[in-house]
This record gives sequence, structure tokens and C-alpha cells, in this order.
Amino acid sequence: MPLLRGLSGTSSAVVLTAVTVLLALLSGARPAAAAPGDTSESISAYDVRMDVHADGSVRVTETIRYDFAHEFRHGIFRRIPVRFRYDDTRDRVYPISGLQVTRDGEAEPVQHTSEQQDDVLRVGDPDLVVSGTHTYVIEYTVRGALNTFPDRAELYWNAVGTEWNIPIQRATARVTGPVTERTACYAGPMGSREPCAGRTVTDGAAVFRQDGIGDGTGLTVVAAFPRDAVPGAGPILTKRRTLGTMFLATPATVGGGLATGLLAVASALLAGWLFGRDRRDREGGRRGLPRRAATATQTEPPDGIRPGQAGALLDKRADVVHVTATIIDLAVRGYLKISETSDNWRLTKLKKADSTLLRYERSLFNALFGGRDEVWLTHLKYKFRASLDRVRDLLYDDLVKQRWYGRSPRRTRRRARLVAVAVLLAAVATTVVLGLTVNAGLIGLGLVAGALALLVVAGRFPARTARGSELADRVRAFRSHLAESGPSGTEDDLETFSRYLPYAMAFRLVQRWTATFADLAAAPPAHSHRDGRRARRPGLYWYRGRSGWTMAAMAGSIDRFTSTTTSTVTATTPPSASGSSGSSGSSSGSSSGFSGGYSGGGGGGGGGGSW
Repeated sequence: MPLLRGLSGTSSAVVLTAVTVLLALLSGARPAAAAPGDTSESISAYDVRMDVHADGSVRVTETIRYDFAHEFRHGIFRRIPVRFRYDDTRDRVYPISGLQVTRDGEAEPVQHTSEQQDDVLRVGDPDLVVSGTHTYVIEYTVRGALNTFPDRAELYWNAVGTEWNIPIQRATARVTGPVTERTACYAGPMGSREPCAGRTVTDGAAVFRQDGIGDGTGLTVVAAFPRDAVPGAGPILTKRRTLGTMFLATPATVGGGLATGLLAVASALLAGWLFGRDRRDREGGRRGLPRRAATATQTEPPDGIRPGQAGALLDKRADVVHVTATIIDLAVRGYLKISETSDNWRLTKLKKADSTLLRYERSLFNALFGGRDEVWLTHLKYKFRASLDRVRDLLYDDLVKQRWYGRSPRRTRRRARLVAVAVLLAAVATTVVLGLTVNAGLIGLGLVAGALALLVVAGRFPARTARGSELADRVRAFRSHLAESGPSGTEDDLETFSRYLPYAMAFRLVQRWTATFADLAAAPPAHSHRDGRRARRPGLYWYRGRSGWTMAAMAGSIDRFTSTTTSTVTATTPPSASGSSGSSGSSSGSSSGFSGGYSGGGGGGGGGGSW
């Protein structure tokens, strides 16, 4: 409508709304009560011209006389299929170029985009609306549209696609070029082999006609050309980019992937061994040699090493189990007492932290009590995580201070994992590139396997110093001693059990250790002690079980204590108080439109509508 052409989108909408309401009032009807026939859109004429050139390209001109009826729209859109499956690994494409659009003889804005397998042409101005009947002319050049056979070239084209959902009263298609007398056409829904209403060939041009299509029906035409008249004819094929094609299994890709994977994984394992191998002392020139087996029996913790230190030294990490073992050790050493109730544990402070405690032990002890003399274990939930991280940091610092590690194992492990993640990302990128370019993604998967192996072995990268390696041998010997020893049948058995229980926890031998001493009665132990302190009262001086508790229940008690401690000290946050594309029906290969043609079976086509 000319009156609306100069209005902005907002102004047009206001004017149109006012006009619609006024007309409704004058007619005595509500605005939304217009009869369906008054608002139906249709195409009165759809004429397609296809000029075939010697280079195999086709210049397509679509003249569409579109009736918007009483609807107000910005324009029309065309959806043109440009990619079809050709075979198992390739697609056939129809590149479109040289796009020009007019409306009623004047240039019209058009937005050309790609959506999956289609090119979409959105014709019109988003700031303007139109109504009534208008003539749109859409021109574009298509390459790769012709099929080739030994005796001919062939245009098999959906002049009017089956995806128009409005009625088309009359459609014509004209093919120009050195057309032979051999032509065919099909009309109807997708797959129909019914011939069109008319076709003629005159002076090298073929004309096809069909009335009453649209609403899911279309017009497909076939025209043959002398093979030497269009030397540039032939389909344009591209490799299909799917997971199947990216990881195409061939002898070369499978063999290359296996070889690359084995080499990459072996390299990762070698890196883990080289960087994570302990360094020996220089005695006998053996620095750098693999670890020697410890043969000497070790019946006591070597060099007075504490349970938390011993566990972290062997595991190359400071875990929560080492912190829990330290709590039990502090109780055994007389700093606190543990009392078990039905579902909780009470920790009672017996004396203040002194200079004999290591830094991580003192930090743990102070964090547990925080100036109090008594604390319930579960009351620390959601409050202890920061303190736990601080204790673990100090334990890592202690490993370095004792010169058992050259640098913090956690820092070394983090750096190694960062490198491994970077290698993994590079391997994934290489896999994608290989898959997209040469369908050799399987070779890249070998690199990914090596990167994943490197990520796994990154935990082994922390290497002990010569001093740490020598002590680790002795700690392992002590661990073996705990795994094999048991009660001696003397009055010192209960003291031995208590003294070495924290080490059994740190070494993850607590089940075996408590089972070995399960038959001990909670009887008075000897009253003389190795540290010269005053005699303790009978029984386990550092632990009080529930009513009727015996040593046989110790394994279960320690398990529950460890589980509760772990869930308590690691808790961070309390729980909340509240609880297919438009062209999917077509497939265009190099099949002939004569022998197996049907409506919608050629190139082009698609559909459209208004917006």
C-alpha cells in the first residue's frame, strides 16, 4: 500500500490498528471477526525462467504475483534447498550467487541466510508493511545444477517446490538453451509421477505448465541438452562433515590411530616415570636410579615421623584421612579425649597446645576447639572447611620443610595437570582438524588417548628428594610391620594398639589393625609408659565408647568416626531451606529425471510464504 510505504514499523502498526478497528466498527463486527476468505493469501501466477549456460550454471528468474489479501506483512520469503545427500560420504551442493530482487519493478531489500540445508531469502523491509497484490521478481544463479550422462546433460529441477503452503493458481516453467526434444515434467505432492498439464519445445526452449498447485504440491521439470553444448555441466560434491565421516574407518586411519595412540600413551607413561621417579642419594653413585627395596625390619615409626606425615609422604598428597589420623594421634598423645554417643562424638580438650606440636598439628588442634574446652564433632559441619584447607596446606609445607620433597606435591601435581589439560585441548583440536580436512579423526583419537593418559599419570609427577626417598623406604617397612604384626600377649598390647592406630589409619590398615586386637579386653594396662608420664586410668585412656562398648566394636567405631569426620570437615554449604529442515523430503543425486523422476525429486524447489 503506497500510503504505508513511508511509515516506520511502529507508526505503521498504529495506523493499521486504527484502520482495522474503524472498519470493524463501521461494519458492526469485532476486529478479529473477519471471514477466513478475506484474509487468505495466495499466488495467482508463479513463472520460472531457467537459462542454461555453457559453463553449466543456470540463471533462475522467479516471477511471483503474491496476493496478501487483507493481511499486512513485511514481504515474502523463499526457502531454497542447496544441499542434498549424494552418497555415503558426500553431499551435492547448489551454490547460489548474483541475487537480485524487485517488487513491482523497484529494488527490494533481501536478507540471504543459510539454515542447515537451505538458503533462506527474506524479501522486504522490516520497518515497512505491505498488503494487497504485488509482483516479486527473484533472480539468482545456481552452479552445479545439471546432471551428466554419457550421451547428454540434464536439468532436473523443482521449478515450484512442494513446500509452499498457500494455493498457487497457475505455474509455468521455461527452460532456455540448446534443449533437445527430450523433456519431462511431474506435478503433485512429493513423490508424484503424474505428468504436468502441458509441455512444449520450441526453438531450443522448453515450456511447462500446471494449474492449481501449492499447498504441498509442486512442479518438477526435466530437460536434456547435447553433452558438448554444456561442457561445464556436472554436480558439485563436497565431503559430508558428520561424526561418521570425520572418523572414517580405513586401514590407514585405523592403523594410524592405533600407532599414534600406542606411541602417545607410551610417551605419557614415560613422562610420568621420568618426572615422578624418586631421586636417590649419591651414595655409591646411585643418584637417579630406581628405588631400592628396603630390607631392614622397621618396628617403630622411623625418625619419630608423625602419622599425618607418614601417610602424606607415601601418598604424595595430604588427604582428609591423614587429618583424621592426626586427630586420633592427638588423643593418644593426651591432648584430647574422644567420647562416643549414639550418633556423635564429643572432643574434650585435656591440655593446651605446646611447642612439641608441629605447625599443622597445632593449627588442627586450635581449629577444633577455638578457645573452647569441649566440642561436638557434628557441630563443626559447614564451619571447618577453611580450617581443613589450612591444615592441609601446612602439612604440604611440612613435607617441603623436612626436605622430603623439593616443592609442594600439590603444586607439582596442579602444574602437571594444567599441562596435561593443555595437551588434551590441543589433541582434541588436532582431531577435529584431521576429521574435517581428511576424514582422519581416528588418528587424532590416538593423540587424545595419550593426553588422557598424561592427565592420569600427572598425579605421579611429585618426586621425593633423596632424603624423602630413603625415609619413604623405611616408612614402607614400618607399614609392612603393622600389616603383619599382632598382639604380643603382654600387658603392653593395649598401649601398642593405641600408639600405632593413627599410623594404621594413615596407611589405610585400620580394619586389619583393629581386627588383630579385637580380643583384647579393656583391662588395665601397665602403669609405666615410654614417655614417663603418670599412669593413666584403666582401659583406653583416650577413647570412651558407648554403654557396653568393647574392643571388638573398635573397628566399627573408627569407621564411623572417620566417615563422620570426613563429611563434617569437608562440608562447605548447608542445604537450601527450600527445597528437520525444509528440504528433508528431497534427495538429489545424479539420477535421471526421465527414468526415475517424480515431483519434488530434482534440485531447487523448496517453498516460501509471507512474514
